[in-house]
Amino acid sequence: MEGRNETPPSSLVPFYWSPGWNSVQALYKYTDEPNGSLKGGDPGIRLIEIGGKNGIEYSTQIPPPFAAKPDQLFVVRTDHIFGSEELSSKCSAIGQRIPESTIYMNNSDASRIGVKTGDLISLDILDKQIKIAVKINESLPQGIAGLFCRLSDVSFIELPMWGKVSKQHSL
Repeated sequence: MEGRNETPPSSLVPFYWSPGWNSVQALYKYTDEPNGSLKGGDPGIRLIEIGGKNGIEYSTQIPPPFAAKPDQLFVVRTDHIFGSEELSSKCSAIGQRIPESTIYMNNSDASRIGVKTGDLISLDILDKQIKIAVKINESLPQGIAGLFCRLSDVSFIELPMWGKVSKQHSL
């Protein structure tokens, strides 16, 4: 019932499995000795030598670290379990669980702008002006804001990008 009792050539073994063995134990059926070579020889060639230098440079141009701008925030997209994609937002049961559109920022950025959790701000991004509520989130670094928008509230904005945030003054 569990197949023929033979060991295929090492070059044809896509994964280690053997009937009645779990995957770690199956490895020992395919090797000559523990931590040794495969029965029938090792297939292929080693591309990267252990501890050696292979002459490959992965990145020669490293960008500078993030620098906050005094009058703008770098706006990134934030997602929630409910409402971050269009199909879940169309279901009425899930639609009740979608939070309101919010912009998250850390306390130092919020105090610089003069807002606190629940205040409305104006976000100017790509010649569009969005009025949105603030929520303080200390996990965000200074100079970065996270934007969560219900799909019905805001038209499509491709993020991340710089945006100008100002306190919304009531009339």
